[in-house]
Amino acid sequence: MNWNEDLIELFNDPILADVKPYAERITSDDRLVESFVEVCEWVLSNGYEPREEGADFMERKYYRRLLSIRNDEEQSAFLKNHDTANLLTN
Repeated sequence: MNWNEDLIELFNDPILADVKPYAERITSDDRLVESFVEVCEWVLSNGYEPREEGADFMERKYYRRLLSIRNDEEQSAFLKNHDTANLLTN
């Protein structure tokens, strides 16, 4: 018995064509990291931190998000490893 061939044959069965794995659940930590990474990417591509009086909606949005993270010690500590733009350095 060749397990590899048997498994391939089994999974190629048309009855299993619509079977898909469960999608991973996104946690609040995942969303926090994703939103902070967006801010870091914006800073790296624009060369400066977002400003409250920024020219567009996204800059003002990123400003508020960064301000919120900086004001929350727990979030700041959690996100230190994701800080590619050095936004959380003291």
